Amino acid sequence: MLALSFAAAAMMSACGGGGGGGSAASLLPISQPGIVAPRPSGAPSVQPPASAGGTATFAGCPVFAAGGWYNKPVAGAPADPNSAAYINGAVAAGATGGLEMYFPSSEYVNIATGGTPKLAVHQKVSYHQFPVPYPWASSFKIEPAGDGHAVVLDTATCHLYESYGTVYAASTNTLAAYSGANWDLSKPFAQLPAGQPSAMAAGLSIFAGMVKWEEVQTGSIHHALNIAIPAGTACYRCYTAPASASESYTYKGSSAYQIPYGGHLRLKASFNVSALGPQAQVVARALQTYGAYMADTGCCMELWQATPLDGNDAHWNRSDMATLGAIKLSDFEIMPVGQVTRY
Repeated sequence: MLALSFAAAAMMSACGGGGGGGSAASLLPISQPGIVAPRPSGAPSVQPPASAGGTATFAGCPVFAAGGWYNKPVAGAPADPNSAAYINGAVAAGATGGLEMYFPSSEYVNIATGGTPKLAVHQKVSYHQFPVPYPWASSFKIEPAGDGHAVVLDTATCHLYESYGTVYAASTNTLAAYSGANWDLSKPFAQLPAGQPSAMAAGLSIFAGMVKWEEVQTGSIHHALNIAIPAGTACYRCYTAPASASESYTYKGSSAYQIPYGGHLRLKASFNVSALGPQAQVVARALQTYGAYMADTGCCMELWQATPLDGNDAHWNRSDMATLGAIKLSDFEIMPVGQVTRY
């Protein structure tokens, strides 16, 4: 059973800026001593298959366009032929706990409009740059836990802005961050350049893969989620599309089959979703239909959820969502793993 943390300050969140400091040009192939990496199970794929069905929307904007990574249903599609080896490799390395979500929610989606002023984002480090200013109001919220995520959705243009290690100084009206990315939500998700993280270690969109109450209350989530697994249970400094970066936690296991950052996990169709609470069932069905991308690592296997737009976190039924703890990594399979980049 999932033990929920009710203090945001106690949240051990995933490390969103763990992509390292090398530029794309400096990436060199390396391997972890004693472990031989397997060959890709299929031909490298740089674009996902076309999406079927409707496209998820939030606050009047698409959660990326149809045909993209986050919008492709994968229910019924063949898993990787070595799926069991990948999953067992992570479990043997320590990914044994149940799926977790932390309450009260500490992530926020800040809504900007055409009239929201824009601020240049000061770089905390030289190797992560912010080429465009971010819409920012003094009332906007930053995740108070260690990662300092900031998510801004401009509903006038449906443009998304995300950052990690974010700090806003009201006295000088200045914004700074460690890393981040921005995307046009009217287009399919665009993979970032090699070696570049976003607000997440893998270079994925924290917003797109969040569990959002506004979607859950409709009874269905129409996009893939992001998932974290325990640090040390994923591939060491390697990723696969749609990810663009990874962290540098040494893999604790001995298997040659290690889940890469960006690996696409899918909850098995055989998992009994009806045993979960009503809100948790919506999340589990999304995991069976769209899956989740391995986007980061942390203390445990966890999902990210956003504070409801009206600020009322009581919309979440905590005891209901705690039933997600019945889901273990062994209840997942991994979709075909394409070309893995190691650096």
